[in-house]
Amino acid sequence: MAIFNRVLILVAIGAIASGIASADLLTVGPLTTSTPIPLTLTDFSGSLDFAQFDSSLGVLQSVTLTLSSTLQTTVSVNNNAGSASMGTAGVEFAINLGGPADLSASDLDYLSQSYSYSLASGGSDTSGLLTGSGGSTQIYTSMDVLNEFTGSGTVDLPAESFTFTNLHNSGGNTIEGQSTFGSLTGTVAYTYSAASTTTPEPASLILMGSALLGVGFLRKRLTK
Repeated sequence: MAIFNRVLILVAIGAIASGIASADLLTVGPLTTSTPIPLTLTDFSGSLDFAQFDSSLGVLQSVTLTLSSTLQTTVSVNNNAGSASMGTAGVEFAINLGGPADLSASDLDYLSQSYSYSLASGGSDTSGLLTGSGGSTQIYTSMDVLNEFTGSGTVDLPAESFTFTNLHNSGGNTIEGQSTFGSLTGTVAYTYSAASTTTPEPASLILMGSALLGVGFLRKRLTK
């Protein structure tokens, strides 16, 4: 019976301590990158720099990385055949992010608006301005990522863009070209547990006291 009582007390204390620990989770951010990439002719390469998490605040638990991108493109189509040609054209835009392998989950890949064309033999045409946008939000908890984002300086994430023309054609013999500008920016947010010196809130202390009183009452009933 004594062992059973001790188990009850330990379980109660553990549950309350767990509740206090979860209440200590705090967040810094979102912090915007200091090096956003404005609309730039593709394919471009650059870097998104973020302020690292200050470990004096506590222990980093997760990193939330949000990316957003836009594109503007113009597509041209030429029909070199002796017969008519028709179809649609657009641009696929992809951005690959460097750093720890886990960060690849934040890679972007999206499409511009599409453009319809109908060309006679030897004809050519150019679309108006086509636009597109894409984004992603990922939460990382792996040690590789947490270590990369912890420090007193900045973390630099290299980024590369790739552009592909999507052409769906019927008839004729067409060639296509595109002129595309893309942008990239992002934010980071840090979720962390407060330093162990944090004093429990009064409400948590009252809850712990109530739990222990309840265990004492249960113990008294079991010993009768």
